[in-house]
This record gives sequence, C-alpha cells and structure tokens, in this order.
Amino acid sequence: MKKGSLNGYWTSKEDKNRYVFVERVFKKGYVTGFSYLKVADGEVISSLKITHDELQEQYEKGLKR
Repeated sequence: MKKGSLNGYWTSKEDKNRYVFVERVFKKGYVTGFSYLKVADGEVISSLKITHDELQEQYEKGLKR
C-alpha cells in the first residue's frame, strides 16, 4: 500500500465503535492522528501514534458506522 493511501478514516476490525483518523504518515513506519471511541454520552477522543503494520492489522479503511 502506498504511503499516501493510509490517510483518512479507519474503523476497528474488533470494535465498530472505535475508529481513527490518520492525519500524517511518516516514512519511518508510523502514522499519527486521532482515535475516537463512541460511548453512551458522546465520544472519547485521544491522540494516536501507531505503526503502518499495526494500523493495517487492527483497522479497515473507511468509516463504517
């Protein structure tokens, strides 16, 4: 997968209430962005920094609500 195609929204394969937005992709093998978790009262947002491999293993491309 090319570097630029990692940007955007990804939905967790295990928990459809968790999704991430990849903002920046680095050549060193990691991405940064934001992680969102839907809860009863809204959303919990936190920063994200994971490797390219972890992203592709744990998430699928696109926002699946």
